[in-house]
Amino acid sequence: MLNRLFIETQSLLKQDMLRKCSFLLVTLVLLSSRCMYPSVDAPEVSPPARFGHRMVYDPVNERVLLFGGAVWDDRYTFFDDLWSYDYSTNTWTQIEDGSGPRGRFNFMMVYLPVHHQLFLFGGFSAYDRLSDTWIYDITDNLWTQIRTENNPTPRSDAAIAYDPESDVVILHDGYCRDDSHPQDTWVFDFDSINWTQMSPEDSPQPQYGHHMIYDTRNRMLVMYGGHWSIWSTGRHGYSDGVWTYDYPTDTWTKIDGATTLPGRYWHNLAYDSDAGKMVVFGGSAGGDLIRDDTWLFDVFAGTWERLPIDEGPSARCNSAMAYDPVHKTIILFGGLEEFGEPPLDDLWVMDTAKEAWLEILQETTPPEELPDEPDQRVIPGFPPASIVLGVTLFAILLMLRKQRT
Repeated sequence: MLNRLFIETQSLLKQDMLRKCSFLLVTLVLLSSRCMYPSVDAPEVSPPARFGHRMVYDPVNERVLLFGGAVWDDRYTFFDDLWSYDYSTNTWTQIEDGSGPRGRFNFMMVYLPVHHQLFLFGGFSAYDRLSDTWIYDITDNLWTQIRTENNPTPRSDAAIAYDPESDVVILHDGYCRDDSHPQDTWVFDFDSINWTQMSPEDSPQPQYGHHMIYDTRNRMLVMYGGHWSIWSTGRHGYSDGVWTYDYPTDTWTKIDGATTLPGRYWHNLAYDSDAGKMVVFGGSAGGDLIRDDTWLFDVFAGTWERLPIDEGPSARCNSAMAYDPVHKTIILFGGLEEFGEPPLDDLWVMDTAKEAWLEILQETTPPEELPDEPDQRVIPGFPPASIVLGVTLFAILLMLRKQRT
């Protein structure tokens, strides 16, 4: 490089030396900057493929919020990122939410409309199953861990829902560290800021991978699905029917529907508040059997209806979906087509009025990048090579100027 620089300098002596040297100085500085900071791939503009994540709808900002999940490639990679999806602009945006829950999947998360917050409990992480409780304040963009005197044992894959009538979160059963399903019911009360274990006379069978919603029309908690098992008899199965739970009386009641659907767990479940119906998609029926069917459950009538959909999402489990009441759509993202295979990163929307699925091509906006920490050993904004070349060529310019005078 120095020989080339010397030859270039000699040539400049025979030309308009000042103008040429200035041009060479700028060129070399730019080239050196490019060498020191090579181009990098653009940041993610949509959530990476994952399974075991959770999605809820934020009615204040009219968007879907997605948190967590994992991928498996000889080992787990756990996500602790928070994303929002705006259906009206078809835009994903990663939210820089600071310090919050560690990465995990198959955790329990629900939206709190009275508080405009997210409530999160447990899940599976690099530290095994967890029993931590977190609240995310959407307005303040702040996670807070809630320390309680009592709490459910560490677990994943439980059913959870928020009861706005009583201002409590209800949690049922799940998968614990000892591979057990305790068949328990817990309530988180926002007045006492504490968990309380309930004592209903009757309960759904011990299970995990089920889901629960709050039916705003009928003002009741409704639960469906799950992989149930009874250790004492060695019996197990998929879906213990549809159950409702009444918090004031601490009562579980099973609904005997006029029709039934094939059993499943790790399915998707959302509540269409406009139609007053639960929407169920996909799920696992054990082994390699994974479903791709869409069902509606009329809570008031207690009946199931399978939608005659020709085209829709591929068969999958451990994905997530949420209902957008402004656009009357179901939003679905990701999941697993096969156990042991890479997860999905596709986005689907179901028009509840037309009862049709549509895959959405994602024209997205990248998350805002934080500036790199400057190297304190150099002048901020300038790499070392640029400084050396600048000083060298400045000396050459002074020498040439002296020669001209």
